[in-house]
Amino acid sequence: MSTQRKPKAVGGQIAEAVTYRLDLYEQALHGAEPTDLHALVIGEAEKALIQWTMVAVEHNQSRAAEWLGISRPTLRAMLAKYGIQQVNR
Repeated sequence: MSTQRKPKAVGGQIAEAVTYRLDLYEQALHGAEPTDLHALVIGEAEKALIQWTMVAVEHNQSRAAEWLGISRPTLRAMLAKYGIQQVNR
């Protein structure tokens, strides 16, 4: 991919941050081809989003689910999937 023209980030600051980190990831590969890139990026972004939201809402699952636009059972499944510790309030 280094010999090709790099796509520019479309959108706001989050897209720019992802593009920047992807460029760093590509450099770290030292010419090797990435595999499962979609799963890697989505998984990392989803985990970070859930962790950030839980802290922002002081670990209130109802509010976190509301902020994320998902159901509480879906949030609980994601917390378990990513091993995010639930804090007793």
